Amino acid sequence: MKDPLKLGLTIIGVLILGAIAIKVMGWLLGILVPVAVVAAIVLIIVGVAGRKSIGGGRRWLP
Repeated sequence: MKDPLKLGLTIIGVLILGAIAIKVMGWLLGILVPVAVVAAIVLIIVGVAGRKSIGGGRRWLP
């Protein structure tokens, strides 16, 4: 193949693969963000429920 043809096909291929990669990343972020939010809320609830008091349940200063 000639150099300009090869360069043009390479650019088109990179653009197509980039568009596919962006769609896949958007799909993954669409799944991971709600899971991360739910996990953070659960961890906060477990952390608060596990304390004996607001001070963390310790009777002495570090």
